This record gives sequence, structure tokens and C-alpha cells, in this order.
Amino acid sequence: MKSQRDAVYDAVVLFLASRNESINGRKVELSTEERVAVNQTLAKSLHDGEYIFNAKDKYDSLEKVEGYSIRLLSNWLRRDTRLNGGVKHVIKNVGSRLHAKDTIVKKLRSLRRKLSDLREIEIVDAEISNRVRALKGSV
Repeated sequence: MKSQRDAVYDAVVLFLASRNESINGRKVELSTEERVAVNQTLAKSLHDGEYIFNAKDKYDSLEKVEGYSIRLLSNWLRRDTRLNGGVKHVIKNVGSRLHAKDTIVKKLRSLRRKLSDLREIEIVDAEISNRVRALKGSV
């Protein structure tokens, strides 16, 4: 079975073919209306099981799949070299969300919400910044 990356590519190619256009190694740029049209095709193909879609339990209706697939479309338009003009995608903020699941950062933020003394808040903020910086440095 084909991947979600292939699902996006196939939906874009199908949309462009309906307009007598092709990719021809160029970067595909879609207007908002065009994205909606491509997304409808993409969501339907994912919902119908034509491609690998392991989140069927979470996205059990076509409307929910459309919400998921619009983000999928944006992601693969950026990352798939067949759709972005052959450019290797480079992550802009490496590790920018790395700290989101770190237990120490979570506990420090929880502590910060409970504090009222400005000096204590500054100390906790400094510790959070230090921890985030350390996590980014280890990437």
C-alpha cells in the first residue's frame, strides 16, 4: 500500500492534470481555493483506505480526515522534492519543540504558574531558559 507522501503527490498530480498542467520539476504553489480542492481529493482517498492511514480510529469521519489532510498537504508540499522543485527541505528551528515533552521543563512551568513573587518567577524563568538551551545544544 502507498504512503501518505504518495497520497499527497498523487492528489496534486491529479489536480494539475485536470487543469492540463504538470509539475515538470517546478515548485508547486497552490492558492487557498486550489488547496481546498486538492485536500478534498486527498482526504477522500485517505478515508477510503487507498493509502496507509493508521489514524482511522481518531479521524473516523471525512470531515476529521480533511482537517488532518490539509496539514499533511502543507507538510509534503514543503518536504517532497517532487513537489518543491527539487529542493532539500531544511528545518528552520531545529529543536524548537524539543522541550515541549521534557519533564523538567514541564515541572518548572508548573511551578512558575504557582508563584507570585517576581524574584522567584525570574529565577524559574532563568532555569527554564537554561534547560531549553541545554536541550537544543544536545540535538
